[in-house]
Amino acid sequence: DSEIVSAYPNPTYDELYLHLKESAQVIVVSDMAGRIVLQKELDPGQRTVVLSQKWRELEQGLYILTFKNQNELVGSLKVLKK
Repeated sequence: DSEIVSAYPNPTYDELYLHLKESAQVIVVSDMAGRIVLQKELDPGQRTVVLSQKWRELEQGLYILTFKNQNELVGSLKVLKK
């Protein structure tokens, strides 16, 4: 549910800014084939995240960001990388 997070800009080129309305422990970025291409652990209570260096290294395409607490899905969002 994309309502728990706002992402900008979307589509994005170099950096992706995320603001979480609920806390999450990890962000997992997957490509459309379901492969995990990036995973970022979050500090407790962290609500703002910037994906930059590793995000820049990803190929152009559509990615699914999932936000998890332990093994529970908090939310997900699709982002276009140009």
